Amino acid sequence: MRKLLAVAITSFLIIGLSSAAWCSVEGDWDMTGKMSAKVKIQGEGSKKLKAYVVDEFTFSPGGDFEMIDAGGSWIQTGKKFIVELDRDSIEALYEDTLYSVLGVHVNVNVIEATITGTENKNNTIKAKFNLLMTFENDFYDLYGTAQAKASLKGTRWGNFQSSMAEEGAPSQFDSALLEAVQKAIQSSTIEK
Repeated sequence: MRKLLAVAITSFLIIGLSSAAWCSVEGDWDMTGKMSAKVKIQGEGSKKLKAYVVDEFTFSPGGDFEMIDAGGSWIQTGKKFIVELDRDSIEALYEDTLYSVLGVHVNVNVIEATITGTENKNNTIKAKFNLLMTFENDFYDLYGTAQAKASLKGTRWGNFQSSMAEEGAPSQFDSALLEAVQKAIQSSTIEK
C-alpha cells in the first residue's frame, strides 16, 4: 500500500508540474485582431471605426506587461490571464498626441483599460481588449467619450502567421483609435 501511495503521489506531482509549466503566457506574443471604436462628442453625434490591428504583447516574469504604446501589470490563474493597463500613461499618450496634432489641450480620463484572455494548448492566446475614456476641453465646450473593444489572437514570436492578412494593411492598435478620436475632435473644433 505504501509503495502504491508513493507511485500515485509521484505521478500526481509529475502531471501537476508539467501542466503548470505549460500554463504561462510569460514571454513575447505577436497579436492580430479586429477593433471597433466609437467616439461620441456631446452635441456632435458619434463616429465609428472598425480596423484590423496588430500589436506586440510582452508578459515579463515579474508581472510587468508591455504592448507597443502602453504598459501595465498582469496575473495568470490557470489558463486565464488579466492585464491592468497603466491609465496614467494612456492618458498622457492621448493628451500629448492630440495636442501635437490639434494644437489644443484635451483632458483625457481613462475609466477602464483592461485585457483579459486565455492561453490555448496550441501555443496561442486569445484576448479581449476594453478601453473606455472621456475627454474634454472647456474652452471649446468639448466633451466626449471614446470606447474601443478588440478581439485578438496571439502567437509566440517566431510563429507569426496572420490569418487576417487578406483584410488589408493592419494598423497599430493605438494609432487606429487615436485616428478616430482626432477626426471626431477636429470636426468639432473646426466648426467652433
